Amino acid sequence: SVAAGAQQKSTGRTLLDAAWSGGATASGRRIGSIVKGARADIVILDQNHPALLGLSEDDALDAWIFSGDETPVSDVFTGGNHVVRQGRHVAADNVYDSYAEVARNLAKNM
Repeated sequence: SVAAGAQQKSTGRTLLDAAWSGGATASGRRIGSIVKGARADIVILDQNHPALLGLSEDDALDAWIFSGDETPVSDVFTGGNHVVRQGRHVAADNVYDSYAEVARNLAKNM
């Protein structure tokens, strides 16, 4: 792939590394790597997800990035907070309840 370049075979790895680096540069903050003193956002992939079984690390990145609707993400931490657990956002019920209330109010007022 043109995006991967001659030295790398994984387009997903190349894109992810560029996103981390670019995000850190654009924000002017120490982000984009897991080092002492840096803010960390972490995505954990489910290694038992059918789309990832038997894949190398780089191939798993490609499968995740280009997976479409079938995401193998199991957990997400952002700013030290565990926001997705076992594939479900921790506030999913509250978000749904708020959405349902707004939708019902809109329907009544139409």
